[in-house]
Amino acid sequence: MLKHILLVMLALVVAACGGVEEPSSSSSSSSSSSSSSGSSGNLSKTGQELYFDKGLIAPDSLSCADCHAPDGSGVINFAEVPLTECRNCDTLEDMVDYISRTMPRGSPSSCIGECAEKTGEFIFRTILGRDPDAVVDCNSVPPVASSPRRLNKMEIANAFNDVFGAGYDALANGLSDTAEISFGSITTIGSQQVATTEFVRKLLDAGVAAAEEVISAGVISADTNQQAVNRLLPYARLMFRRDLNNEEIAELTQKVQDGAQGFDATAGLKSGILYLITSAEFLFVVPEAPITSERRLTGRELAERLALTLWRSIPDSNLLDDAENGTLDNDSGLNTVVNRMMSDNKFSRMLEDFPDQWLALRALGGNVSPTDGINAQEWELLRKDFRTETSMLVQNVIENNKPYNEMFTADYTFLNQRLASFYGIPSNASNNNNFVMTNYPADSARIGILSHASTLSARSDGEDAPIAFRGDTMMGFSCEDSVPPELPEAIEENRALNTWVEKLAARKANALCDDCHRTLDPAGWAFSVFDHMGRDATVDPDGNPTIVPTGTIFDQAFDGPREFVNILMDEGAFDFCMAQYFLTYSLGRITDYRENDARCAIDSAQAQSKNGAGEVLMKDYIQALMTSKAFTRTALSN
Repeated sequence: MLKHILLVMLALVVAACGGVEEPSSSSSSSSSSSSSSGSSGNLSKTGQELYFDKGLIAPDSLSCADCHAPDGSGVINFAEVPLTECRNCDTLEDMVDYISRTMPRGSPSSCIGECAEKTGEFIFRTILGRDPDAVVDCNSVPPVASSPRRLNKMEIANAFNDVFGAGYDALANGLSDTAEISFGSITTIGSQQVATTEFVRKLLDAGVAAAEEVISAGVISADTNQQAVNRLLPYARLMFRRDLNNEEIAELTQKVQDGAQGFDATAGLKSGILYLITSAEFLFVVPEAPITSERRLTGRELAERLALTLWRSIPDSNLLDDAENGTLDNDSGLNTVVNRMMSDNKFSRMLEDFPDQWLALRALGGNVSPTDGINAQEWELLRKDFRTETSMLVQNVIENNKPYNEMFTADYTFLNQRLASFYGIPSNASNNNNFVMTNYPADSARIGILSHASTLSARSDGEDAPIAFRGDTMMGFSCEDSVPPELPEAIEENRALNTWVEKLAARKANALCDDCHRTLDPAGWAFSVFDHMGRDATVDPDGNPTIVPTGTIFDQAFDGPREFVNILMDEGAFDFCMAQYFLTYSLGRITDYRENDARCAIDSAQAQSKNGAGEVLMKDYIQALMTSKAFTRTALSN
């Protein structure tokens, strides 16, 4: 992962400094004279000499520069990413650790101790141009440009229904959500797309049906065309998030007249509603004012961002008033508004939708082949139960402002009768429609959302739950992406082994494999007490009746899921990941904790939302993110 990090910032620095020169021939020749320089530390060589050392592994072997290039722009490496774009090189300490464990490729641990320290510092200072002692001044970190985007399916249906009080079903059922998702499971990213021909066609059909629902429900009526226009204008203000200008009023009037021609004012109303729902002013979120330099979002821009995040909709009349009267122009007013919005019934949409997207609950268990008499129909019902269980736990933590870690350490869950029976856990649930909070039995291995069937079945394949795949799901909550090296021979050799115990041992013995599997395999093995569907397992992955879910993670021994999770919490392994996803969800653009704008927002939000025990409170955490510079400011886009 460090290798990944080294590559991010090199190119700009090298271009500015004129490149990194290779040491003189005398230095180079002395470098190649010893094949033990790495393991011994070779105190006589500088970091620059070690970077260009062709004798690090063996005489005339490749040097760091041969793969990464003298200036770090090379991509002759397994990740195919230049050193200048390394995204995990946050600190010099991380870099030195990575070099010690994995470099050079083909002979890891050949450069340890002072060799790794000197080489890492040379890369960090000279190639990346970074000061290991520098502290980022978050006040000077520029914001990232706001992303214009189209409302997605849910937002369109919610917004229309909030404005007219009808029409949700027509839009939710009539609009396609294909191509909405483009970053993991976060739909606000995919909706940056333009309005395609297919989208417009479905919107027109669904819009007609929604307009008919509004008129049939008696929400609005008119006897004349002018009356229709006058009665539509208050709704139009909400749809456009502002008052219509004279040109737009004239266009609305024309649409009403065209629709009424040969029919009546009711047909004109329908035409006017269709004009509103298909207008760019409704469908797209774009900057209200020109962005010529860094600035705070305008009141209307903030109102849109708040409503789309907390309500999955557009601003209501009160929020538009707040935008127009300056309430949102300062953090104090913004906090007041956010508190009010979180108390609104529409906040329940975010409480349900964000866990659904963050945890990709829509797709869970799709590749599982149910066993033990569970048929396909019953499995589909259980999959819905899995989704509800996890969503309700996350909702409970957010809504009740509980500690963030409780999502992962909760000794309770939410079960209906069917899911309680599936887990074999006693519950007070009286039917399959009623989910109730249920404590785990004292002898249960379950703990938090990692032990939910939604998580456990996410990467199962048929009747199998591959250890690494399940481990990747668990460690995915850390947002630490890993780029596996291309090792076809090692992979085939590992597949040929007979048992999982042998496979895990072989991976651990191969430093290149262990670079990724050192966290994935322990995570997968810790949860091997559960089968591919998420129930308590009766045998281990090798078919042995005695399950021994032990191992080490972060150099600490664990026995079972509970000890494993508690180690992760103590290490802060999942501290920033949810917030990273929340910023992506709320800003409509990809965010990354390794980038300063997101890091500053998340670190500050954590500090603001801690209670006296040092626990990050979930609802306060989200509110602090929404008053951060990343959320409230924008900059000139490239």
